[in-house]
Amino acid sequence: MSHQVEQHRVNLDHYAKKVHDLQAAAEKAKAKSNFKENPKDVERLQRNVSKHEEAAAEYEMWAQQTLAAIQVGYYRYERSSRSRERGRRTS
Repeated sequence: MSHQVEQHRVNLDHYAKKVHDLQAAAEKAKAKSNFKENPKDVERLQRNVSKHEEAAAEYEMWAQQTLAAIQVGYYRYERSSRSRERGRRTS
């Protein structure tokens, strides 16, 4: 499960960098005096922002599932530890 979370984190990082780079390029282009917005660049940025949002949602879902699995495992461990302690006291 943690391997899958890591894959989603890598995907999230990829789109975060890509969106950042596209936004930086757009800002640089806008700074030029003869700036003309390219519809393909706008569409590319919008598409990658959407992919970044999807990657963030997937990462969050997997991270929450992993955390829940860890909590369940910890709860079971604690419960079995307490049972063993009670068994030692009654012996």
